[in-house]
Order: sequence, then C-alpha cells, then structure tokens
Amino acid sequence: MPKLTTSVICPPNPLNFPVRILRENNRIRSSVLITFGITFSPSEKIGEVRYSIFHQGFRLFGEFTGVDLRKGVGLREGLYAEVTDAQIKIGRETIKSLVTRHIQYAYLKDADVDITVQLRLPPFPPKETIILFLATLSDAQYLYGVGPYGDLHSFHEEVINSALNCGYRVVIKPHPAMFKDKQYALKDRNYYQYLRKQWKPTKFSECVLRSEVNKSLFFVDAKLSVIELSKVFPNYMCVTQHGSVAAECAYLDLFCLVGANSQFFDGDLFVRRLSNSDQIEDVFKDWQKFSGHSQRAKSALFKYTYVNNNKCELLYETRLFPNLIPPNIDSGMVDVWVKSYLTRNPSTGYDDLLNACKQFIQNQDNDFDTVISK
Repeated sequence: MPKLTTSVICPPNPLNFPVRILRENNRIRSSVLITFGITFSPSEKIGEVRYSIFHQGFRLFGEFTGVDLRKGVGLREGLYAEVTDAQIKIGRETIKSLVTRHIQYAYLKDADVDITVQLRLPPFPPKETIILFLATLSDAQYLYGVGPYGDLHSFHEEVINSALNCGYRVVIKPHPAMFKDKQYALKDRNYYQYLRKQWKPTKFSECVLRSEVNKSLFFVDAKLSVIELSKVFPNYMCVTQHGSVAAECAYLDLFCLVGANSQFFDGDLFVRRLSNSDQIEDVFKDWQKFSGHSQRAKSALFKYTYVNNNKCELLYETRLFPNLIPPNIDSGMVDVWVKSYLTRNPSTGYDDLLNACKQFIQNQDNDFDTVISK
C-alpha cells in the first residue's frame, strides 16, 4: 500500500489548515482547500475558515452555508454600492474583452469558444429563437442550490418544451467545458448525448444539427460564440440556469433568463430571474416587448463584471502557486501541471509548491479574529 502523508500549510494565525497537500510516496496526489468548524468560548458560536472572494482573503464565517457564501448577496450588494464610475468603465471593458475573447475565463483556457468559428447560414427572423446555454452538471448548480426546479435537467426540459409549445425555435448550445479531457466532464458529455438521443438530431449545416423529433429544435457546436449566434439568430433570448454567458449576452443587448438560484440577484437588472415555473410563458411575452437594456441595467452589468471579474477573483487552483505556474494553464488542468512539475524537479519540486502556497496565503487580506455573520 502507498504511504500517505499530509503536509499542512499554516497561515500566520493559530487556526491552521486553509491548505492541505496530500503526499503519496513523495508525490503530490492532490491539493485541496479545506474548511472546518471551531468553537469559540464562551458564546460557543461556530466559525468556519473559508476563503472569501468578497474580501480576497481568509475569513471566519458564522451561520453561513456554502450556498449563502457563494451567492453572498449581502456582501455583493455592499461591494456594488462602492463601485466608482472609473471602475464601471473597467467593468465595461472587461465584459467587452470576455465577449470578444481577448481575455478568457480561468476555467476555459483549454476548452473555450472560438471567435473565428462561423455559422454559414442566412439569418433567421428576429425574436423567434430561444438559445439554451447548457450548464455543466459539475458546475455551480451545487454551489448556488437549485431553483425553481428540482434539478438542472428539469430546468432545461421545461425551457425546451415550453418554448416549442409556444411556437419558438429552440437552439441547444453545449457548454465548452463539457468537452474537457477530464474525468469529471464525462458525466457532462453523457448528459449531452442523452439529450441528443432524446431529440435525434441529424446534420443541418456546418456546426448545426436539426432534430428529427421536432424540426424547430437545433443543436449547435460548443465552439460558437455569442457574437456569431446573434448574427444568425438575431435578438434571440438567452437562457441559462446560472452561467456567466448571461452577462455576455446582456452586453449584446439581448434578453436573458436565469434561474432564481444562481450567481445573479435582484440588483443584477440585466437578467430576468425565474423564481416560479409558472412564470415562464409570461417571460416569453416580456421578451417580445423587450427593446433593449436601460442605462441602469447596463450600469448594473458593468458593476457585476467589475466585482466578479476584476475585484473578486475566484480561488481557482491556478492561484495557489504564484510565480511557478504558467499564466495560460486551465484551472482544471492544475493536477497535470503539478505532476509534470514534480517530474521535472524531483529534488526541489515538493518544497517549491509548499513555499508557493505559503506565499499565496500570507499575501491575502486575512482576518482570523472577526467572525462574519449573516
């Protein structure tokens, strides 16, 4: 049996344990962030050490669930209120660069849309198409909770069937991360194949399949960008349970529907949040009346982009090894890079990684004394 040992990296405080590296026969098997509860005397309130994207550092949280912290509505509202005009301009440039892919999301560097891929089709009439941007099953549905449907597939299924019954064209767009060469993406590909088996699509044109079950339902290539889709399906309605693609589509002045339990909240005026399944046909009617986002909604979009992409950097594993890991590494491929690094640096690699993690932790805006409560 392999001998497992654990090395714990402790921040400069008495609580310990934000990062643990599991060592198997002198090779790192995995790196994980861990959280834990501790009891404070005499009040006996429970606090949990978590990395807070809203503070960009480790904090003690009391009475927060994982969903509460991920959505962070109260914390997010406070940050929105502090965004300056100069930062709104930064947010505007950031969402523009994301839409055009001059910059990429950290989790899509190995599997992303390709801005050069084109649909060689004449445009369909405007406001006839609803594009369902599939979320990955391994994605944030587990972080945000599920709603208003019991699971992600029920949300997808209701959107598809309701749109078809109302006479709309439905386009299913898979998430690029579904096709990552990773074990956790296998269930995403299986789910996508399940949908294809259900609707039996055949080739319609380059990058497009058409259902044999319902001629108004199409599948398109995961590589297609929101810009290219808008050329062939003008004024389409974007639907996603929780995807950041909603912000990209809003930048193109498109109507966007998201699930109630998502990264979006009431302050995000550029999306419509579906909180009740009975509302979906009313949403379609509102889309038909939609003539573009107001200035307040656009400002909210730029605030959202600034807070979520410029100010509150998510704790992807790529951040744990500053000055070591190349900037173009996909967050889902860090384990591959770690193995390669240790192979290339057999004598110093393990200590290099530990020291990099220590440096990362020490450089964060940490507070291990104040308990943040809802």
